[in-house]
Amino acid sequence: MGDHSAGLRAYLQDRGYTVHIATGTAEAAGQDGVHVYPFDAHDRARWLTALAEQWGIQKVLWQYSPYALHPKGIPWWVVQAAKALKASGVRQYAYFHEVRIRYAVPGLFNKWRAWQQQQIASRLVNLCDSVATSIPFYLQYLEPAAKKAAPVHIIPVPSNIPVQAAAGAAPSLGDSAAPGEAVIALFANRALPSVVEALAKLQQTHPGLQVVWLGHAAEPERTALQEQMVQHGLYARCTGALPLPLLAQEMEQVTLLLLPQPLGPRGEGGISLKNGTLAAAFGAGLPVIATRGDMTGPELRHGTHLHFLDDNSADAWQEAIARLLSEPGYAQSLAEGGRRFYHQRLTWNVAGRQFEEWIGWHDIGNTKSP
Repeated sequence: MGDHSAGLRAYLQDRGYTVHIATGTAEAAGQDGVHVYPFDAHDRARWLTALAEQWGIQKVLWQYSPYALHPKGIPWWVVQAAKALKASGVRQYAYFHEVRIRYAVPGLFNKWRAWQQQQIASRLVNLCDSVATSIPFYLQYLEPAAKKAAPVHIIPVPSNIPVQAAAGAAPSLGDSAAPGEAVIALFANRALPSVVEALAKLQQTHPGLQVVWLGHAAEPERTALQEQMVQHGLYARCTGALPLPLLAQEMEQVTLLLLPQPLGPRGEGGISLKNGTLAAAFGAGLPVIATRGDMTGPELRHGTHLHFLDDNSADAWQEAIARLLSEPGYAQSLAEGGRRFYHQRLTWNVAGRQFEEWIGWHDIGNTKSP
């Protein structure tokens, strides 16, 4: 079960609802109100309809993220399950974090798989009463299919890390922004070779510069990261996998957060409002450098909320990092702009209320059992 599902459930439970979660993640088994579906594809549709009948569920939210249901994308059985739920009178809603309809690696197989994902997403949209996404870019794929479910709503992803977000201005960076004393952090699962190279070069000119890899990188990314660090001579501390409260504590010690995102040959990808770590950084009052691509919505503004890079070259990253470390006033303005954006758009009180109004759970009455 992902952090977003857990956060949404916590918000709704605080509002007095009873929430059941169906997931394929075995690690979630045993949690109250979490049901792990069987592995047989044919039984899943029957299992979901039986669960809805057993608990008197009137509305179902399909929340898709790339690995929650199937490692290759949305499986076909979801369409069959949605048909069965519709036939039983259950109202359905779909929230798309990501529609895997584009692949960075070309080839006929990936083109076929991308087309297949678009077909599955379109059929799911047709079976739902309403649809939402966290990324405006996906409107071009979802809106044509959302005939009766139109319009497609835009709901960003709140923080997936419980940072201490004060309502006032971000604390002053002061002298801590000096390159020789700064703590730069980035997530280990986003370790681009060019960023490793840029940080290694900065450490050569500023020996006191500290680098922290947050979180856990799975194989083969972990081995690749270690090899890149050795190749470029980068010294860094790796936290490994941490409980979210400890990860929040690590972020409190950071001067600057880097969020590099892979880009396709035509600028495909980039940071977006589906990135819960971006919301966490904004909430913590951290200046952020991130990669901009075609998935980056217009709400995020360069020089106001964060510092954008349009390419992932080592020179571009080195120049951007050096600028923010040497210009604490600029870094401070980004931190304050990001925190304002967080309180306006990315808290659970704001996003949770958007979910509640979108799905119309308030019209269920006193039963409150979505």
